Amino acid sequence: MKVRGFGDASLGPDVQMQNALVGGAQEMMVGSTATLVGTVKEFALWDAPFLFASAQEADAVLDGPVGQKLIDSLQAQGLVGLVYWETVSATSRTAAFPSRRPTT
Repeated sequence: MKVRGFGDASLGPDVQMQNALVGGAQEMMVGSTATLVGTVKEFALWDAPFLFASAQEADAVLDGPVGQKLIDSLQAQGLVGLVYWETVSATSRTAAFPSRRPTT
């Protein structure tokens, strides 16, 4: 197998690369789940700030049935999701302040 990498968005922004995947002009990409919201609206779930209390909790959800259901939903749109990669630390939890669950 030969893999040829293109860094620094040299093939365009994530949305352009996603369209190239669907159209068959590109074979693979590593991108943000945020841009998948236009394809499968449920991916907006991962954009919620401080969604997880820890990396372990994030891994359990992303690797569990909820995460898999979202990945599987991409096939109907002409995409195949392989894995989630760790980007939740910047937007979903923080070391500076404790994460707190909202109270009702």
